[in-house]
Amino acid sequence: MSLFEHVLLISSILLVGIIALGFIGKIKKLSKLWLAFSGAFLVSITFLHLFPIIYQSTDNIIGIWVLVGFFGQLFLEQFSSGIEHGHMHAHDKRSNVVLIVQVMIGLIIHSFAEGLSLGGFESHSHEHHASHFLVEGINPLLVGIILHHAPAAFALMMVLSSSKVSKFAMLACLVVFAITPSIGAMTMLKIDFNQEFVHKILAFVSGSFLHVATTILFETDNADHKVPYQNLIASMLGALLSLLTI
Repeated sequence: MSLFEHVLLISSILLVGIIALGFIGKIKKLSKLWLAFSGAFLVSITFLHLFPIIYQSTDNIIGIWVLVGFFGQLFLEQFSSGIEHGHMHAHDKRSNVVLIVQVMIGLIIHSFAEGLSLGGFESHSHEHHASHFLVEGINPLLVGIILHHAPAAFALMMVLSSSKVSKFAMLACLVVFAITPSIGAMTMLKIDFNQEFVHKILAFVSGSFLHVATTILFETDNADHKVPYQNLIASMLGALLSLLTI
């Protein structure tokens, strides 16, 4: 990853989190559309880019790692309360300290794994001259993680704000969340992992993406379980945007 990509990843998460502190009420509705858009983009790049790499693996049970990622994400959300897909539980009964620790444990593990996959995807793309996203050298997985982490940063600020933690603690959590994917990516790029390990990481994160994306796309607050047309349009746009990465 280039310095620009690291800065773009970190600054996008920080910017959304800071904006959320001042405009929570005004952008809550917009965040639902953004979630639908990012969820569709995530699931699309999983099928278009990650799965083709994963199933190049010589491990005939590589699909197990997809399942581990899918159900592992379900386990992590017992700590993070689903912040990864924009859930905002304003009345969490946990104490402030327990809330911060548990939420951050879940988010750090999730974000670090995504960072590992980002580094693994980039190294594979360079070796095989894979397709790019609009601009030469821009990793489509990087775009997906940015789109996915922006509403997660908003949800994190919502949860911490409603839990009455200090502004310093909120910003500290935001910074940790923002830098964790970059740390994961640098770890993967600096350490010479074998190709099978890369495949397993990509499979794990693919499963996690599928869990997050399908939760975003299929959850609805309506009694008749119909997806609002605005969300449906946003989802279609996210899927169409992913086609530009082919």
